[in-house]
Amino acid sequence: MLLYFLPFIHQVLKDTIDIDFSDTTVLLRLYAVGTDESVIEGITRATNSQNPVDFRDLKSNDEIQRLLEQGAKDLGYVYKRKKDNQTNTETIPSSVAAEAVFAVWRKKPHLAKYKKGEFFNVYYNEIFDNLNAAQMIIAVLIFRMCDSYRRKYSFDQDIQAHRRYSHYIIAAIVGVNLLKHFSINVQKITHINFAEIKNYFDANRDDLYYDAEQHLVKHLRRYFAEESLEDLDGRSMAAAFRRFDFVEKVLKI
Repeated sequence: MLLYFLPFIHQVLKDTIDIDFSDTTVLLRLYAVGTDESVIEGITRATNSQNPVDFRDLKSNDEIQRLLEQGAKDLGYVYKRKKDNQTNTETIPSSVAAEAVFAVWRKKPHLAKYKKGEFFNVYYNEIFDNLNAAQMIIAVLIFRMCDSYRRKYSFDQDIQAHRRYSHYIIAAIVGVNLLKHFSINVQKITHINFAEIKNYFDANRDDLYYDAEQHLVKHLRRYFAEESLEDLDGRSMAAAFRRFDFVEKVLKI
């Protein structure tokens, strides 16, 4: 915890050089621990109710976060490791990156939607290990596209029945189909082929989204044993996307 607050203490000293802090004291609680990250995070979680800590900020100085920031910059994007109010299409908050990567590349759309508060503690390693900026950006582009398209109205009532609830799993389907088109796995997405993959995605986004929705409709009809989905209530539809077994079957393309 001391390491967490040191940057803030340093910034105060830097910004107020005209103030004498020589007699200032800081109340600390020290824990003698080893290098086990799970112990450190366990202590942080245990004390979090008394002194809330933003795990996103806590992880912001990790090496992987710094590498993602530099890698995104090299590709023309701004990666925000900490909370920031700045938002535009070239700016990627780490929270959005985690959500997109978890849904698209880690194929956990059900967790990406309902476990947002645990991205930077419980699921941090699963999301960010072996992740580079090119992979992250493609995932975010897919996720943002699906989030945008879900707001549109479809005259196909089977599609309209699921569209409000399905953009996380649709994003995962698009990711699978994108990799399938290039005959690669996600680890093969690098700075070298980033432009080629992004250009293909930009040129075929409508088709990628349409194909993903048709694929999902097929599985939903089978799951609910229905020829038509339009009469299903929203609660039943949303519940399907929480089921790991359903998600797993849909993503076996």
